[in-house]
Amino acid sequence: MEYLVALLPIISILLLMVVLEKPAYIAGPITLGLTLVAFGFYFKMEPAWMGASVVRGSLLSLDIMLIIAGVFLLVSVLKKGNAFFVLKVLTHRLSSDARVQLIFLSWFVIAFLEGVAGFGTPPMIVAPILIALGFSPLAAIAATLIGDSVACTFGAAGTPMLIGVAEGVTSVQVGILGQDFLVKVATLTSFFHLLVGFLIPLLILGVVSLIESKSLKYALQSWKLACFAGVLFLLPSFFVNYLLGPEFPSIIGSLVGLLLFVFVVKKKIFLPKEKWIIEKDAEFLKIKDQKIELQYEKALFPYAVAVLLLLVSRMNFNGIGDFLKTISLSIQDIFGTSLGYNLYPFYSPGFFFVIASILAFYIYRMSEQSAGSVVKAALKKITKIFLALISMLSIVQIMIYSGNNLSGLPGAPALVASLFAASGWAWPFFSPFLGLFGAFMAGSSTVSNLMFSAIQVDTSMTLGMSPILALALQSVGSALGNMFAVHNVVAAAAVVHLLHPEGKVMKYTVFPALIIVTLIGLIALILAAI
Repeated sequence: MEYLVALLPIISILLLMVVLEKPAYIAGPITLGLTLVAFGFYFKMEPAWMGASVVRGSLLSLDIMLIIAGVFLLVSVLKKGNAFFVLKVLTHRLSSDARVQLIFLSWFVIAFLEGVAGFGTPPMIVAPILIALGFSPLAAIAATLIGDSVACTFGAAGTPMLIGVAEGVTSVQVGILGQDFLVKVATLTSFFHLLVGFLIPLLILGVVSLIESKSLKYALQSWKLACFAGVLFLLPSFFVNYLLGPEFPSIIGSLVGLLLFVFVVKKKIFLPKEKWIIEKDAEFLKIKDQKIELQYEKALFPYAVAVLLLLVSRMNFNGIGDFLKTISLSIQDIFGTSLGYNLYPFYSPGFFFVIASILAFYIYRMSEQSAGSVVKAALKKITKIFLALISMLSIVQIMIYSGNNLSGLPGAPALVASLFAASGWAWPFFSPFLGLFGAFMAGSSTVSNLMFSAIQVDTSMTLGMSPILALALQSVGSALGNMFAVHNVVAAAAVVHLLHPEGKVMKYTVFPALIIVTLIGLIALILAAI
């Protein structure tokens, strides 16, 4: 019974959002209510810890809302300044084939942004560009979420590895694993991604082809280009990780891969004979190839400013990142528990998007009245999103801290982990699924690694298997779980004003994640048997 209760929040979310297709702002509060009742009565979770979990979840949602509000503002300004038209022309000058555009933006650009910023930001930035190119909002969100996966392992300057895995194991375990364990884990993780992750661009094309044309025709026509694009990012990423460590694979690997991909496209290598044109704007198609004066600098400037500020802060150049963190909104020991939260408003990606938006106001010479209307419109649209995020993140926090109870039962994460561990000799196959589950639940590769790394080590050692292998599988699975993590879906859908329920997106993103993680699990079984 305890296993069913531990999984109740996940079952409820999947049932309401995916099966019944209820929007997140309805599914979230309902599931939160069920979770409070079930964990209160069955686990006998202490009221103080339950309340503190809800408060912490609300603060986490505020952190994400800062990012969403910043991206909302930036996208609104870019639309007002007609910048998306210029971005469309730039992309079409690389290729008018929708598949090339998809791979370029939702694989390489997404990976770079993930390496720089992370925290669900990349899909929010790239999805509006794809929509400007003619893709439907559903296709744009699905493509960017699927693309924002393997890069998460080394996203935000390596945070999931440097904090998630490194801090997720105990000091006793570090003594057994050795001080250089993180290097081994990162290398093996990168190797797994290279073995199977190259299929992800093909899965992106497959999903978008299904959404836009109800067939796999366009994806199958370009399988060589898609798989080659996968290698173009993952191979440099593997060597960067090996030579420089986990901070830079997503940043440098994506840039190297992007440049090589542009060269391949220009040389027409692996390009399908039949183009897939998805742009629906007839006037645009007439003028896109004409030599018209376009102010590329103005269009790209806001993005460049935001990315530069993110890069400087995340790389902590000259201590700028540390300085920005000196100003924080802090709450500690909530309701007498050890829970707390620090919000760093000036370190948040949302703050940098606001700065980029303010500069864009002046560059596009927008009037005060026009700028004010943009700000009001951006703020008006976030109420339902905030409700959904508060509910979802509160559920996650309750699950994480449910071990603080009077029933004597382990917390929900430990119970779920014990279900996976019961697989015995098949543990290497199920190990990445635990990481996947953690990321789906928490919406973060880092949090998944923090929750389950120690469990992965203990379980693998009990079963006589390699703990380094288990940690690598945890890391791989936690990256892939970002494809359909609920609050990532909610955030991305909010930015593009998706008309469909968020569960519709998850229907298209869950299967690519399961395909890749299953292949990884099968390879792990073979490696464990050698």
